[in-house]
Amino acid sequence: LRPNYIKELIKYRNILAQKTALLKSRQYETLDIWNEKLAETGIRIMKLRESYIERINQKAREIQNEISGGKEELNLIYNPSVKLKENYLEKLTEYKEKEKENLFCMIGVHRDDIDILINGKFAKNYASQGQIRTAVLSLKLAETEIIKEETGEYPVMLLDDILSELDKSRREFLISRIKGKQIIITCTDIENYFNDNVNIIEIKDGKNVSSYR
Repeated sequence: LRPNYIKELIKYRNILAQKTALLKSRQYETLDIWNEKLAETGIRIMKLRESYIERINQKAREIQNEISGGKEELNLIYNPSVKLKENYLEKLTEYKEKEKENLFCMIGVHRDDIDILINGKFAKNYASQGQIRTAVLSLKLAETEIIKEETGEYPVMLLDDILSELDKSRREFLISRIKGKQIIITCTDIENYFNDNVNIIEIKDGKNVSSYR
């Protein structure tokens, strides 16, 4: 969706590799120049990430609320290595001596992360497997909606054993939400969810034993 993002990311990784090689060789004469380049590129990446996370957060929150029957509020929080774009270069300079000691880059967008919260609590610490599966689904479904808005088409979705840890109501919601889209889904029990417009391929001992609609 954003070719410029890929270009900036490739550029950033190349600069990062150059700086890392510099640190490991202990040749620091041009370290400040590489830090400036990292800051310039990193700030542009941060802006693109902030914009996308804000967009997908809104859609994923709505889907999580719907799939959970209004019981769960999903929130994504962008957790950058450098909290403010304005002090990116300042932070790189601050960590310069530590990076010389450790011989690797300790600050930058390569260390960014996303925190996922459900009902205000960190999912990785407090969420059940079912809630985590639901959050993943909400994010993936939100992605498909954004792609549809941008391109006019839904992407093909690949869902690997996604139903196993969802309760009945969440399974039914998912199936209703993906109807009419191109989906490849694996599961160990099809139950009665897939009734219309599907091709079912049964695999046993690694072999295709039957195919039917």
